[in-house]
Amino acid sequence: MEQYPTIVGRGLIAELANIVPRPCTVVAASDVMSFAGALLGDTADRVIEPDLERKRLDELAHELRGAGSIVGLGGGKAIDTAKYLSWCLQVPVFLAPTALSVNAAWGHRSAVRTDGIVAYRGWTIPEAVFVDLDVIRFAPALLNWSGSADVLCYHTALWDWKYASDQGRVEAKWPYDERLAEESRVALNRVIDAAAEIHRLSDSGIEALVKSLKYGGGAFAYAGWNPRHIEGADHFIFYALEYVTGKSFVHGQAVSLGILIASALQNNEPDQIRGVIDTIGIPYSAASLGVTWDDVREAFAQMELVIKKAGLWYTIASARRPSTRVVEELEAWIETPGARWSDPEN
Repeated sequence: MEQYPTIVGRGLIAELANIVPRPCTVVAASDVMSFAGALLGDTADRVIEPDLERKRLDELAHELRGAGSIVGLGGGKAIDTAKYLSWCLQVPVFLAPTALSVNAAWGHRSAVRTDGIVAYRGWTIPEAVFVDLDVIRFAPALLNWSGSADVLCYHTALWDWKYASDQGRVEAKWPYDERLAEESRVALNRVIDAAAEIHRLSDSGIEALVKSLKYGGGAFAYAGWNPRHIEGADHFIFYALEYVTGKSFVHGQAVSLGILIASALQNNEPDQIRGVIDTIGIPYSAASLGVTWDDVREAFAQMELVIKKAGLWYTIASARRPSTRVVEELEAWIETPGARWSDPEN
C-alpha cells in the first residue's frame, strides 16, 4: 500500500524555514505556538487558529488566496484545517503533528463539521509528515496515548464488518475482504504489542504508533474509500455523544469509550481490549470526558438519527440497541477499575 512520506527524527520543525514556499500560512493553536513557535523561526508569514466548521474554513480559504504553502502544526484539528485549506487553495501542505492524538496527518480527507455532523471532505497529500520525537514527547502524554485508540478501534470495526457480512447487511461495494482485514490486524497487533512502550513514549513506542497511524490514515482511500476495516460502532458512539452534548473531546478518549461499549455489546473480548487501553493509559470514564451517563444514554437514544444523518454503515450500533439493564451494566463495568464484563442478556 502506498503511504505518505513520513520523516521521524529530531530537529525537524526548524528545517521547515528552508523548505516551504512563501508566503506561508501556519495553522496552529495559540498553546502550540507558545512552545513550538520558536522552532519555526521566520517560517510563518501568517498564523491562524484551527477551525473545523466548514463555513469558517471556506471563509479562511477566501482570505488566504495567494498563499504559497500551508503548514499544519499541532493535533488533529490543526492538521485537518491545514489539509482542507491546501485542498481549496491548491497549494502544498507540510504537516508537523505535535502530538499523535489521531491519524489525521496520514488521511486524505478532513473531518469537517456541518451543523454538528462530521463529514470527510477533500483530497490532500502532504509534501511530507514530520514527526519530531522531542516535540511529540513535549506534548501532554494523554494526547499521544489517545492516538492509539485510532488503531485499537480496528478490534471492534473488524468484528462489525464480519458481522454485517454474516447478517447479509454489508454494503455491496464493501464486501468482507479477509486480506484487507488481516492488514488491519497487523497494525492493531503492533500497537497492542507496544502498549507499554507507547505508555512510556519511548522512541520505539512512538515509532510503532506512527507506523500504525500511517497505515490507518491512508487505508480509507487506498482501499477504495472502504472504511469498514478501520472504523465502526466505536466511532459512531463518539459521534453520537458529540452530537447530543455539543462538546469537543480528546478524540482517543471518546473513541476508547466507544471501543469499550462496542466490544461489550459485541461480546468481543472486552476485558482484553480494556486491559490494553489501561496499559497505554487512556482515561475513558464519563467524568474524564466531562459528560455523564445520562449523556451516554441520550447518545444511544439519538444513535439512529446520527447514523442516518451521517450516512453511516451497519454495525452493532444498529443491530443492538442496549436496554436499560445493559446500560446500567456498562456503566458499572466501565466506571469500576478492574471489573469484568458480564452481559446480562447473554
